[in-house]
Amino acid sequence: MKLIISDADNNELEAMKTLLEENGIPAFINGKNTSRIMPFIISKASLWVHLSEQATEALSLINNPEYDVKNKVDMNEYYKIKNEFKNNPKHLSNALGELAFFIGAIMLGIFILIKVLQWLNT
Repeated sequence: MKLIISDADNNELEAMKTLLEENGIPAFINGKNTSRIMPFIISKASLWVHLSEQATEALSLINNPEYDVKNKVDMNEYYKIKNEFKNNPKHLSNALGELAFFIGAIMLGIFILIKVLQWLNT
C-alpha cells in the first residue's frame, strides 16, 4: 500500500478513487468517516493504492486523466479474490500461521547463531 494524496476533501478523494479503479488501479480511502465526523482531528482522509508498484501511475493518472495506465489490474478478479479473503477467514488464518512459523524460524536461527558465536568466543 502506498499513500497517494491526503490534502483533498472527501468528494475529491472519491472522484480520484473512481478514476483510479476505472483504470485498473485498486485504491481505498482511509479516514473518510473520521475526517467528516471530527474535522478538527489532525488525521485527514487520504487516498491510498493497494499495490505500491502502481503509485507512480496513479499519480500520473490523477494529474492527467488521459494517461494510459500500463500496469492495470483486472478489477473484477481483484475484488473477487479480496472478498474471498474477507468472507473466508480461513485463508487469513493460514497466511497468519505461515507468517508466525516464518518469524519463529528466524528467531530460532538468531538464537542458534548467538549460541554458536558465544561458544566460539570461549
